[in-house]
Amino acid sequence: MFQTTKAQRRKIKRAVRERNFSYLLKATLFHFRLSHYFTLKRFGYRMHVFHTPFAFWLWTEGRERSDEFFYKKFLRPGDTVVDAGANIGLCTLLSASIVGENGHVYSFEPHPRTFRQLRRNVKLGKFKQVTLHNEGLSNKSERVSFTDEYVSDINHIHARGRKKVTLVRLDDELTYVKKITLLKIDVEGYELLALSGARKLLQRTEAVYFEKCENSYNRYGYTFKDIFDLFEDAGFCVYKIGEHLELEKVKRNYIS
Repeated sequence: MFQTTKAQRRKIKRAVRERNFSYLLKATLFHFRLSHYFTLKRFGYRMHVFHTPFAFWLWTEGRERSDEFFYKKFLRPGDTVVDAGANIGLCTLLSASIVGENGHVYSFEPHPRTFRQLRRNVKLGKFKQVTLHNEGLSNKSERVSFTDEYVSDINHIHARGRKKVTLVRLDDELTYVKKITLLKIDVEGYELLALSGARKLLQRTEAVYFEKCENSYNRYGYTFKDIFDLFEDAGFCVYKIGEHLELEKVKRNYIS
């Protein structure tokens, strides 16, 4: 049987109705696990079409994501980026293509299979300015259980997870990095713990780009207010980004 998400099944049915043969061909190759022989072109780099729903979405949809739009506007050649929760490398690859050989990207991805895919994508682009870490982030170093779902971009730390991964503190790992232009963090609800282990690093960081998701935060017993307080203590202001990159300052009780 094919392994599909509800969204994929809906799109396949629509493609059949509309006779979208290009989509159906890609779906067939993907579900027979032949898509990894193909690459997709994004903004200045290429990626393998691995057997993950996220890679399939990128292959078939192709439109620019809001985070890609942000990186292209914010980053400059020579910048330094930390990609926490790199997954298969979308943000890592785009950042590397922008910062160039005089910049650098430090990428952290704990899941072993996803990390192998990330590494292959970086190798495909021949990005020597990328340093890869097969580790997750926390406020202490430890080994924990991690989920192993087909939808790889939602895997997270869980007591009954089938994988074992290593967690480290950013303050321990990147002591030699003097200045960070952008810290992107998307670690499926573990943001507060990861940032708690990066308090020294935050003092050398210009901007943090993070995902606000109360359901993911609640999984680990905290709320957005705790994230807000951590940033405020570190000297940051918190903003939400509009469709055209306009910034709107948010308060501690902000609800998205």
